[in-house]
Amino acid sequence: MEICSKEVVILHGRERLGRLVQVLSKTKFHNYPVVEGHRARVIGILTRTKLLHVVSKYKEHHEENKIVKLVQYADLSPDVKHYETLVSKALAHFQSMGLQYICV
Repeated sequence: MEICSKEVVILHGRERLGRLVQVLSKTKFHNYPVVEGHRARVIGILTRTKLLHVVSKYKEHHEENKIVKLVQYADLSPDVKHYETLVSKALAHFQSMGLQYICV
């Protein structure tokens, strides 16, 4: 049973506006993990809707190299599951908590 995409698209806490536009145009994901550090530790989740809002807010200035601080727009308390967690356990936890997304 596939519950994850094989392609993982991450966003760093600070990203160039041009990269954000590229991510939105080349992917259709609903949520993006926001990471920090050289080990890419997940610090939050950014929804596509919020990302679209952020891009539209900054894009009017036509600054493709503008650095955007995504942390302020991200949900900083996502539920994260280890990749070896049984799908049945993750699903049970997901349903019991009323969660919208889980980082697997």
